[in-house]
Amino acid sequence: MNLYKEIYFNPIKDDIFKELCRLIKQDRNGNNETRNKIKSVMKILNDMDIKEPQITSEKKQGIWIPDKNNSEPYNHFTYFYQNEWFEKFFKDETIQFAKEKAEKEIAANSPFEFILSQLKYIEEEKERQREYINEKYHDSINKINYQFLLGNVEELIRMDNGIASMFENKKKDELKKAYELLKLYEPSLNNLKEAFVSYIKNKCEEFKEKKEGKGGEEFTNFKNGLDGLIVECFENDSRFKDEKNKIVLNY
Repeated sequence: MNLYKEIYFNPIKDDIFKELCRLIKQDRNGNNETRNKIKSVMKILNDMDIKEPQITSEKKQGIWIPDKNNSEPYNHFTYFYQNEWFEKFFKDETIQFAKEKAEKEIAANSPFEFILSQLKYIEEEKERQREYINEKYHDSINKINYQFLLGNVEELIRMDNGIASMFENKKKDELKKAYELLKLYEPSLNNLKEAFVSYIKNKCEEFKEKKEGKGGEEFTNFKNGLDGLIVECFENDSRFKDEKNKIVLNY
């Protein structure tokens, strides 16, 4: 086996690594047929008794180090992708893909289309993880996805027909989906909460200009509508209720 690796495998190992990158990107772009190929590439690496490629920062080429001491048997492809290298590799690929995806789609789609697309991708990513990522890496990969997919929420709020507009126009179905997505990443949820607070404050200023009192019918209807919005769209999230209560009580 060592002779085989030296003569046949080592000269093509960088190409195998690049192919793995290419296949995972294709899978993420919707070509699910590549998954069996991904597993086949992983099996090649397993069969070569590879432990942990070291990745150079410039070219990201793999230098594989055989694991001569590990006699623990592996089941299916678990042995290969349990090592720290695969976590680093998949994280690097995830950062690049998620960042490019978010930048491209927020420029090309409506805010609601963007939200739906990210939710769809996240569900598909969970399926990919179940297929070929060890469970112990799921949380760290998810955090990367959320961070880079949702790094442009402030723009999403300001856009035409964006989240601020959803509040103004009472687009409950769209706000519900926005919350479903943004709650996955705390900074993004805070952006949504700030947009909610801004909406309430602006409406209260309008009521003041019309000299609408706390007991006025229009203000009462508005306040009750906020309660319904929090229940229907934000899963009765206490953080949104608290912000609403602070503003309404001080009106």
